[in-house]
Amino acid sequence: MKKLLPLLLFTLFSSAQYAQLCDSLNSPCVSTFSRNGYFFDLQAINTVEIQGFSYMAQNPGTSNIEVYYKAGTYFGNETNSTVWSLLGTYNNVIPINGTSCPLPLNPLTFATTVCIPQGQTYGFYFQMTSGSGTIESHSNLVEGSIGAQDANLRLITGKGQFAIGPAFAGPLTPSLTFQGVVQYACTCQTFSAPESLIPQE
Repeated sequence: MKKLLPLLLFTLFSSAQYAQLCDSLNSPCVSTFSRNGYFFDLQAINTVEIQGFSYMAQNPGTSNIEVYYKAGTYFGNETNSTVWSLLGTYNNVIPINGTSCPLPLNPLTFATTVCIPQGQTYGFYFQMTSGSGTIESHSNLVEGSIGAQDANLRLITGKGQFAIGPAFAGPLTPSLTFQGVVQYACTCQTFSAPESLIPQE
């Protein structure tokens, strides 16, 4: 039992640390630079499965939101809808809002997750297609900078879209960092090894 106890404690604390690291990337509230859509990149330091976003809203209002993604950077593809895939549509979203930082979080959970292999970059874009309200960012970093990072994932500063309406249209403001949370896991359920390749005890 004396030998078993340290092993159990090691397993317990190692599991807790792993769960904490493989959970979410936080991009904290710095200011309220309001826009109605955002382009940004996510870079996988380790393989991750993107499960959803939580965003911040300063101005109230019910809105419809569309979320898109693509393999590779968003940069240079801000008006090319043909290279993007629709990840989800969220209708009649009523966010919890606030006037200044810290702002409450409003989750958007994806029905289909996105696997980003280690070392690769994926672009993400979400846009308020109708309704009212805003989504918040800050303007403290140059476009292409690391806006937030943990052991597994980087969020790269992108662009904000200042218009409520169709996706991939409307004026863009560079050097805006999305504020909120990227929810992820550290495994991707995209491949199962054949039973013959699994080591037998």
